[in-house]
Amino acid sequence: MTPSCRATLMAALLISAVGVAQAQVRYDLAIDSSFDFNGEMVSGSFSLVAPDYVTTRTSFPVGSLLSCEVVSSLGDLASCRDQEFLFDVSPGYGTVSFGVMTPSNPTTSVYYYFNFVDFSTPGVHMSQIFGATQFATMTVTVVPEPATAASLLAGLAVLAGLRRRLRA
Repeated sequence: MTPSCRATLMAALLISAVGVAQAQVRYDLAIDSSFDFNGEMVSGSFSLVAPDYVTTRTSFPVGSLLSCEVVSSLGDLASCRDQEFLFDVSPGYGTVSFGVMTPSNPTTSVYYYFNFVDFSTPGVHMSQIFGATQFATMTVTVVPEPATAASLLAGLAVLAGLRRRLRA
């Protein structure tokens, strides 16, 4: 490989690395069951995007959620409240507080426990059971910033141009 080719390749690598932004993180929680609130069971789901992995106590106002759905076993009209991620409820575990409002229970929160590392590990995670009949699944997904995709495309374009130049 000639020195000019090496220099071009290094420039392409630098261009592809410049502007790489921190990715956002999407959390999707599906509530399969909850415990009995005065004769009422709730289920549902919510989705949100955080600027980074959530590893400290954080509250997400209902208006910032991508989606939120609550179903009441009584057939009552149900809606979401602010959702919270807590890390001081039980040692070694992070907790998702699923906030719901129903006519029977206007300020209810159901707590779902996950291993602490689940909040910063992409994948599908099952809630931990502590003698209750409540189950939830949390999916953690990294969402790349547009600048990351743009810099990747710029780097690939430079590499394609380099390859074309080498063939000529």
